[in-house]
Amino acid sequence: QDDSDYLSVRIWDVRVETRPLKTIAMHEHLRPKLCDLYEKDCIFDKFECCFNHNATHVLTGSYQNRFHLLSADGSTPDLALEASQTPYRRASAPPLYSAADLPPDFSRRVLHTAFHPQHNVAAIAATSTLYIMNGT
Repeated sequence: QDDSDYLSVRIWDVRVETRPLKTIAMHEHLRPKLCDLYEKDCIFDKFECCFNHNATHVLTGSYQNRFHLLSADGSTPDLALEASQTPYRRASAPPLYSAADLPPDFSRRVLHTAFHPQHNVAAIAATSTLYIMNGT
């Protein structure tokens, strides 16, 4: 299996090299648009992933200035938010787009995310803006 799966996030245990602990479908709604993504070089986008300070959640970016907070163990529902000045008004649950929708704006994307090493604080870089989110 390919380690660089564009459509999902894989959580690995470095002690188990044969398979990921968990695979989370992230961009399955984009499967019908893979040819378009390839033609626009978006297929090479690398959305960073990071764990929070106690390894219970994974943060990663997506298109439309969206970022996803994923439960590492599946105990809580995944959350998708838009990086904006009013993120709580724009919360949505995946999938964000259906195959029948127009293609999302691939130029608006969150490629860089980071968690504080000791607190529930995240930094999300969207376009030319840095957002700091406090999870308390």
